[in-house]
Amino acid sequence: SSIASTLTRNLNILNNIINISHITSTSNNKKGISINLYPTNPNNTNIFNNIIYINNTDYSNPTIGIELTEVKDKTKILNNTIFIISKTDNNSQIKGINLNNDCSPDIQNNIIYLNKINGGSPIDSTTDWAIYEYEPNSNPSTILNNNVFGFSNFYYDYNRKANVTNIDDFNKSSHTNQRRPDSV
Repeated sequence: SSIASTLTRNLNILNNIINISHITSTSNNKKGISINLYPTNPNNTNIFNNIIYINNTDYSNPTIGIELTEVKDKTKILNNTIFIISKTDNNSQIKGINLNNDCSPDIQNNIIYLNKINGGSPIDSTTDWAIYEYEPNSNPSTILNNNVFGFSNFYYDYNRKANVTNIDDFNKSSHTNQRRPDSV
């Protein structure tokens, strides 16, 4: 019976509204969804149909919509809306989806939106990414049909140490290393 339960074990985060709208200078956790599955990894991790709203990101710690650590290649991030309002010009990092050690999720059909404002004026910042590879073995297996708005950088490739800033390049698999390892 323990083998059967292990084979069918899934982690599902589905159909939630996550609202983080009051962040103070002492708030270290500005993440909508954060999953670290080391050392036990379920068969499937599904993050579907969530609305993540983060407002008032005006302090030094990074702000992240979805963060994954050690989730291998059994993760799907599908049909989520990530909406971040940044009221800062101090170059704090903002990441729609952050991929830490050993992550190869399937990222499809998400809306990832960043609204950078400062008293009604747009903020010129280069420390924001829609999808960010934090470590060398974090490569999305698929990036497909995502609507991304307001970010200076659409994608960061860790091994190439390169930002993808052109939306046409972001939508081409050859520029985001989908389904294959990075090359340096």
